[in-house]
Amino acid sequence: MSNTELVTVVLPQPVTPSTFQACERASPRPEDIEGEPTNGRRAEQELAPIDGGSAAWRLLCAAFMFEALLWGFPLSFGVFQEYYSKIPEFANNRYISVVGTIASGFGYLGAPVVMPFIQRYQRWRRQMIWVGWPICIAGLVLGSFASTLEMLVLTQGVAYGLGFLIFYYPILSMVNEYWIARRGMAYGVLCGASGVSGSIMPFVLHALLAKYGYRTTLRAVAVALALLTGPLIPLLKGRLPRSERATIPKINWAFFRNPLFWVYSVSNLLQGFGYFFPSLYLPSYASSLRLGGKSGALLLALMSVCQVGGQFVFGLLSDHKVPLNILACLSTIVAAVACLTMWRLANSLPALIVFAIVYGFFGAGFTAIWARMSTAITDDVTAGPIVFSLLNFGKGVGNVLAGPLGGFLVSNLKSSIYYAVPYISNKLKLNSIPGPVVAHFSHFWTLYHARKHQLSLAVHEQHKKYGDFVRLSPDHVSIAHPDSIRDILGYNNGFTKSEFYYAFDNIEQGIFTTRNRVLHGRKRKYVSHMFSPKAMINFEPYITQALKTLGHQMDLLIDTNQAGAYQSLGESNPAIKSRQNKNEAALDVAMWSAFLAFDIIGDLAFGAPFGFTAAGYDSAGGIKKLRDRGEWCVTVGQMPWIKTWTPYFYFDKFFVQGLRAAEALAKIGIAAVDKRRKATVDPNRKDILYYLLSAKDPDTGGKIPDREINAEALTQLIAGSDTTGNTITHVIDMLIKHPDKLKKLQAELDEVYPSPLPADFISMFSECKDLPYVNGVLYETLRLRTTVSVGLPRVVTSGNATVCGRVFKEGTVLSTPTYTTHRDPRVWGKNALKFEPERWLGDARFELEKAFLGFSYGPRACIGRNVAFMELKKTVATLFRRFEYRLVYPEKDTFIREGFHLKCQELLVFIRRRDA
Repeated sequence: MSNTELVTVVLPQPVTPSTFQACERASPRPEDIEGEPTNGRRAEQELAPIDGGSAAWRLLCAAFMFEALLWGFPLSFGVFQEYYSKIPEFANNRYISVVGTIASGFGYLGAPVVMPFIQRYQRWRRQMIWVGWPICIAGLVLGSFASTLEMLVLTQGVAYGLGFLIFYYPILSMVNEYWIARRGMAYGVLCGASGVSGSIMPFVLHALLAKYGYRTTLRAVAVALALLTGPLIPLLKGRLPRSERATIPKINWAFFRNPLFWVYSVSNLLQGFGYFFPSLYLPSYASSLRLGGKSGALLLALMSVCQVGGQFVFGLLSDHKVPLNILACLSTIVAAVACLTMWRLANSLPALIVFAIVYGFFGAGFTAIWARMSTAITDDVTAGPIVFSLLNFGKGVGNVLAGPLGGFLVSNLKSSIYYAVPYISNKLKLNSIPGPVVAHFSHFWTLYHARKHQLSLAVHEQHKKYGDFVRLSPDHVSIAHPDSIRDILGYNNGFTKSEFYYAFDNIEQGIFTTRNRVLHGRKRKYVSHMFSPKAMINFEPYITQALKTLGHQMDLLIDTNQAGAYQSLGESNPAIKSRQNKNEAALDVAMWSAFLAFDIIGDLAFGAPFGFTAAGYDSAGGIKKLRDRGEWCVTVGQMPWIKTWTPYFYFDKFFVQGLRAAEALAKIGIAAVDKRRKATVDPNRKDILYYLLSAKDPDTGGKIPDREINAEALTQLIAGSDTTGNTITHVIDMLIKHPDKLKKLQAELDEVYPSPLPADFISMFSECKDLPYVNGVLYETLRLRTTVSVGLPRVVTSGNATVCGRVFKEGTVLSTPTYTTHRDPRVWGKNALKFEPERWLGDARFELEKAFLGFSYGPRACIGRNVAFMELKKTVATLFRRFEYRLVYPEKDTFIREGFHLKCQELLVFIRRRDA
């Protein structure tokens, strides 16, 4: 084939299919460029050379620049994502990743849509470039004005991605016309463009964002891309002269019947899944080896540079007729072996550098042989570009799903072990520990049971079956021996909280969720002042006022069947009304306990109650949000990597709703803090927020940053509402079901608070704090209906650790199952399953407290437990001295739902005044 050819074009006479196909064999895609009509006269036109020549190289260089700059930008979105997650406009929003996914997803997944359009309307390619390019640039400019996630998605995501899709594939079709025999090399050059940008652009964007912020950065990038690519648009011209629409044959879809198409498509899809894993996990692995903060970015940059060389070489080899199967096998096998050997055994930066070079060169080469794959599948010029677009689509699917699939294989990002082979490698030496079969290979077992709201019960059954040691996942062992409490949760063992707590992060890591011991120590220095004995004295008036409001509402319900918006249940339910006695009201005590707890913590943490008790309803929807968030957190915590992906789990609305609840709850907390800051506050008022706002940063001596204050205030809202509200409900339920215990409690209270009582009687803490039976009732309720029934996981951080006589290696996750431990007859005796407040009376309680996990144990125990006990003791003493409760449906079992806490979904009771 000569590099220069003469084409005879007859216009406007129609061209026969045979003539068209003959031309296409020389140049696969006719170009619609401006041409002069000939009025039926024959004209000869000399075409530019193929596979070389100045025109071909100009086009390839221009296409290279477009791909490097405009395709490299969305591939570098990880830099933006990290930045966005830390600024107020988008903080705590887990949907940020959607922006980058949409921008890059258009380029990959839109190919099968736009390529058939280009095939049928080739004369519009130049116009498509002029339409798509400005949309792309405008998306960045408009994104700089975005202050909400929705606007960011529409601009930096949709507008940018759509613009790229519109202009990119017309350019690719032009490249096809100039590069025929050397098309593999040309594709290798284009594919390598993203590698070039991937080695440079993230560092540039990171520097710009750090110095100027996202608004200026997006505008600067938009201007730079416009200036660098705009002058190149005139170089984007096709090779063939203008042809009429009638001369373009219809697309031949027969390739779908070719088995080779499906073989290559499946292999391409699988290669796409695997190809993106290292870019996701290599930085985390480098970090786990303590190779320095920039080592991950440098390794990715090196991998990107090697991708350029690999794609060029593989494309060149495919042009020289090296068998396609050999190239595909060479690319995949060498890359796979590199993962299983070089990465698997790497424990230093030089070893990882070798891996990055080998994997980058060979793994990326697969993309460059797509051109040969297309021609091997079909020699029809109309179908070849469509096949290519479908291969691109397959890689896009791999790009989108690499994160979820990788998470199933790699749960602990600090480990290089893929969970497809943990049982064989047995790095943590856990294979001898029994447990569910699937738990040896994945975290799915705990995820499944957490999602079913039965994790602590499922773990309890495993311990009954296997004994003290049960393997819950490839790296997690549950230990039900009482001594494990001290060994795992105690002082001076060096253990840290596991990544389970990542799911609970709100705004940023708080004192409850932080995994760093130094950071926790820093936070504890200023948070502990909020819960000192002196502070507790200041807190009691707010608890007293909340109890007065609750007592008043209960009196209203009894007297009028209405309290705020809440109506006695018997008024709307004849079945309940038929069971109701005179001077009684029917209510859901679980709901009212939640009202009380929310109002108390609202007053303590934010300067004013939420008003749920006075209103008689959850005016902010906070109670349901808190429940949904807790259930979501304990489930997602089993596989922390899925946290980012839960916005897309539309197959189960639980995950989407839980994430939304977590975000909404954070907004409630932040709004409450802002409201308190702007309000005129009594200078003598000393609540939790007072102590936070007046605290000094232990490191700098200055004020605590606003984000940190918001995070800690939100932690108190979550911890202080759900736990006490649930416990109050459980106390009422347990005492109603054990009338003999109830009588003992009432007798103790009647002795301390004899009749007649004031109408607004509230127990003072100084009067009830040392009442032995009140104390026994609370401890026994927290034992059988503990606030958190699942085991709280800790990580063996350095060297080996001996727990209950067994040695565990560094990286092992250990936990003590609270539900099981609180029912262990070795501690609690033969009556371990019975409600016996008497077991806490006398000196025996000191020994029992060593196995009590109602507020956890050790240095990470609940820092607010003293305030919680004050609230609980005052509430129990007040309610059971003033009121009598009985179940509406005593024949039914109480329904307990497990989230992060054990919750009574509802507890329908009749209430009456005792002294009446």
